[in-house]
Amino acid sequence: MKNKGFTLLELLVVLVLLSISLAVIIPRLGAGSDKRIVKTNARKLTAFFRLARYKAIFTQQKIKITIDEEKKTLSFNVGKEKKRFKIEDKKTTLKLEKPEEKSIYFYPNGTGTPFVISLKRGNYQLKVKFDAVKGEFILGQEEDSDT
Repeated sequence: MKNKGFTLLELLVVLVLLSISLAVIIPRLGAGSDKRIVKTNARKLTAFFRLARYKAIFTQQKIKITIDEEKKTLSFNVGKEKKRFKIEDKKTTLKLEKPEEKSIYFYPNGTGTPFVISLKRGNYQLKVKFDAVKGEFILGQEEDSDT
């Protein structure tokens, strides 16, 4: 009579192999999620800036974007309409590197304050820049090292 089951030793070997595999794979997935989350927030932030710039052009009004780094929020008003952007992820940091004041302006002619904002989560950092001369938004990647 043949037993068609697995022995306890065979099951333990499989569990050990699975746990070793997971121990190697899971940390790599975590680093990838930092990159994905920062890139997603940077794209949303860029879309928010484009909206503000277009509102300035179409309404022929100067738009002031106020930035609160601690709360990770940006906002602007157009007449009675208020637009707001917030980074919901608690681990992502937002830092306005340029200009030093906590406001950015877009003007009716399409120009604006040149700025650099960095978004960071874990060891992954991405900078959102505005080239006022060209009127372009640029996403620039910078990997931080732990040195």
